[in-house]
Parts: sequence; C-alpha cells; structure tokens
Amino acid sequence: MRRGDAPASIALYERSIAMARAVPALDPDDLGQSLGNLAIALVSAGRIDDALARAIESRDAFAAVRGADDPRMVQPQQIVGTLQRYAGRPEEALRTLRATAALAARVLPAEAEARVNTEVELALTLLELRHAAEAVPLLRGAVPILERGARAGNLAEARFALARAMIESGDDRARARSLARAAIAEWSRLGADAPRAEAEAWLAAHP
Repeated sequence: MRRGDAPASIALYERSIAMARAVPALDPDDLGQSLGNLAIALVSAGRIDDALARAIESRDAFAAVRGADDPRMVQPQQIVGTLQRYAGRPEEALRTLRATAALAARVLPAEAEARVNTEVELALTLLELRHAAEAVPLLRGAVPILERGARAGNLAEARFALARAMIESGDDRARARSLARAAIAEWSRLGADAPRAEAEAWLAAHP
C-alpha cells in the first residue's frame, strides 16, 4: 500500500469495523480481519502505535472465535510481535514472538509460511537485543525454506539477518558476506534502495 492511499483505506476499514461491531457478521472472522487490515493501513501511514493497538484487538477478536491454540492464530500473534518491535518495544516483542514460535512449532509444519515468518521475526528481535547466537539457528532453518519459494524481499531480509547474526556471533565470516551480497543483489533487482544501502554499508564495515 502506498502512503498516499492510507487515509482512504483507514476510513474504509474503520467503517467495516463499526459495521461488524453493530451487526452480527455472517463470518465470525470479519471483525478480526477488518481490524488486521486497519493495522496494516495504519503502518503505511506511519502510525505504528495505533497499528499495534488495532493488531492486538485483531488478535483478540480472532482468539475469541478460533481459540488460542488454533493454527490460524500464529499470523495475528506474529503481527503483534512485529509491531511491538517497530514501536521500539523489543522486550515485549521477544516475549510475544517466543510464545508465537512455540505455538507454531506445535501446530504447523516446519515449512508453513506463518511458522517461518515467525521464526524470522523472532530472530530479528533477538538481533536487536544483541542475542545473535540464538538468532543464527532460527535463520539457518528459515533461509533454505524461503529459498524454495518466498517473495524475494522476504528472502533478502532473512539472508541479511543471518549474515549479521553470523558476524556478531563469531560464525563463518565468508559465508556471512556471501549472504549479504545475495541480499544486496535481490534488493537491487527489486529497486529497494533503503535496505540495499544499509546492507552495502554493513558489508563495507565488515571486510
């Protein structure tokens, strides 16, 4: 979603939420879905704290319908953890994502997208908190799965995260630099200038 589209999308989802609360929906997931869509639109508008609040409401609305241990709860819980990290609350994000990863390991196969995404988000949070050694095995498991069919941007992010974690934990430096170069190539192909520039600066600082 482009930033300029966000206000119209926010208004649309707010109306959907009001309707779902006023009239019992045919689909009991409607409220949770509308709240989740609103959270995404708020992120696009740069309103991270508001997005986090709506994501928590979305998770809780889904849990009321599905039950906390339903496999479909992994994604809404992971989104809450990711937004906690975006909001500068990494310790909260770590608790949320550890619990989400544990749920995913119980209820989803290893290659399920929601499980892999949760493991990458947990690893990114661990990196932010300087627990690189714990992040490495999560990313080493996720990257080969992502290489078999993930969106290029997701794969690049995971590769670069693994490169950083390997360097910070004293792991294979040559392999780390190779992963960073692969991430840079993907971001260059996608025209993703900000992450590409970050990775290039990191690579130059870690010869």
